[in-house]
Amino acid sequence: MAVKCAPTVHPQTLKSLIGNESTYNPYAIGVVDGRLERQPKSLREAVATAERLEREGFRFSVGIGQLLVTNMRALGLSYAQAFEPCRNLQAISELMVKNYTKALTANPNPQEALRDSLSMYYSGNPVRGYRPDKEGDLSYVQKVVVGALNPSSADPIVPAVEATAGDEAIPVAVASPGARKTPVRARTASSKHSDPWVIVTDENGQAPQPAQQAAMQPASPEQSRIQVALDTGDAAPVEQFQRFADPKPAAALASGQGQAQVEPSFVQIIN
Repeated sequence: MAVKCAPTVHPQTLKSLIGNESTYNPYAIGVVDGRLERQPKSLREAVATAERLEREGFRFSVGIGQLLVTNMRALGLSYAQAFEPCRNLQAISELMVKNYTKALTANPNPQEALRDSLSMYYSGNPVRGYRPDKEGDLSYVQKVVVGALNPSSADPIVPAVEATAGDEAIPVAVASPGARKTPVRARTASSKHSDPWVIVTDENGQAPQPAQQAAMQPASPEQSRIQVALDTGDAAPVEQFQRFADPKPAAALASGQGQAQVEPSFVQIIN
């Protein structure tokens, strides 16, 4: 969430800050010079409590980053928006950048300026955050620094991905053009005819030999056979059977039309 909602503040610094401010409770309310009997448990309860505190004139901070209510108003946020974790982190990151930029003008040392900006976030000035609230306690700045430098053992610590041996990408083997199969064009009967004769030739216009005819036809036993009459002129018709693709079933004759004889069509094979 820190990287997405507050990318301008280092995640470890931001995590320590909000852990110290609210212990990661998005509905937390901190009352200046006072405290609530208990913390809100829902958004509705948090908004109602904040509105009551404002009516009664209290000074307080809200949300996961404990955004001071005066800063919330200056940023144009409602209570519902301020209690939304990501929007709250966006707001406090804007304040942190503003404080850090201002601190750098007075102290060019980045780490010292960072600590001054933490004091400014806590109290509004670069000095108060270095003093503990109670004798013997750590100051606010010390608490945030210690939390950032010493994350608890309960915190998941996942390192950044670094290149190691064997991480190279696996190349893709691409087949050469010569290894690809070339589709074989099927031989088809001529579609141009003006009479019932079907002239069967090969792709060169020649009648196929019997062995070629057999090779051209599948030998599936389920295929139907149609009779071919060879017209040899003076010789009696010789019956041969040739396998072709299953023919479509003929349409049934309408009633009363079955008396007319239909002359069979012949298939002529040219030698």
